[in-house]
Amino acid sequence: MITATDLTKYYDPMIVLDQLTFTVRPGEIYCLLGPNGSGKSTTIDLLFGFIRPVLGSATVCSNFTVLTGMTDQINQLVKTYQLGPITLILLFNFIYLILGCFLDSISMICITVPVFNPIITAAGIDPIWYATLVIIAVHIGLVTPPIVERFQVVSGSYTVTQLSFNQYGVM
Repeated sequence: MITATDLTKYYDPMIVLDQLTFTVRPGEIYCLLGPNGSGKSTTIDLLFGFIRPVLGSATVCSNFTVLTGMTDQINQLVKTYQLGPITLILLFNFIYLILGCFLDSISMICITVPVFNPIITAAGIDPIWYATLVIIAVHIGLVTPPIVERFQVVSGSYTVTQLSFNQYGVM
C-alpha cells in the first residue's frame, strides 16, 4: 500500500507539490500523468525517500511485515531453537555487520527494526539498551569491507590532491 498525506515540496520560488494526498491499495494500479514540471518525478522521489517533503508524509509498504507474517515466523523460529536473549543480540548484531557491507545506516535500521523489535520485546530485552547496541553494530558494520566505497565517498567530499587506495592496503 502506498499512502501520501499532504505532501508539499517547493523549490524557491516555485511550489512543485501543494498538499498532495492519495492512497494506492493492494491490487490497484495508478499512474502519474501531467506535463513537464507538474511534479511527477518529485512525487516519486518523495515516495522513495530520495528527497524530503517540506510538509506531509509518505509510506510505501508499511504493512509488509504484518501482512506477510514475517515477524511471527521469526518468533516461531526463535522459540523452536530456544534462543536466549544473548544469542539473539549476537545474531542480530551479526546481521547488522553483514548488512553494513552493502547498505547505509538508515537503510539498515528501516529494514530491520520493524522485524527485530517485536522479537526483542518478546524475548524480554530492554528496547533502549538494544537500540544502543544496534547503533554501535550499525556503525561497526559501516566500516566492514568493501571499505573502498567509504574511501571514495570521503575522497569525493573533500579536496584531496592525491589518494591512493593501494597506500591503505585496499585493492
